[in-house]
Amino acid sequence: MKFCPKCSNLLLPTKDKAGKVALRCSCGFMTKARTAKEYIIRFPIKHSQRDFVEVIEEGSRIKRQPRRIDEDERQEQLELLLDHYPED
Repeated sequence: MKFCPKCSNLLLPTKDKAGKVALRCSCGFMTKARTAKEYIIRFPIKHSQRDFVEVIEEGSRIKRQPRRIDEDERQEQLELLLDHYPED
């Protein structure tokens, strides 16, 4: 890993027009990479919805509307619930 001498951010590998790997920063700084194999991302991280933090400011309130369901959906939910209980 290398860091930018200007802004201290992480230098990320990119390919230039010639197909060579270069290290580039968001501030515009760019330098040559020693080898292309050295800068391959091997294990990309996949984030799920639970990985993100929800920030609520002080004093804000979330207004939740009760969800209205029709009789067919209510009957379907009741049948699903009863399927989990053994019959006596």
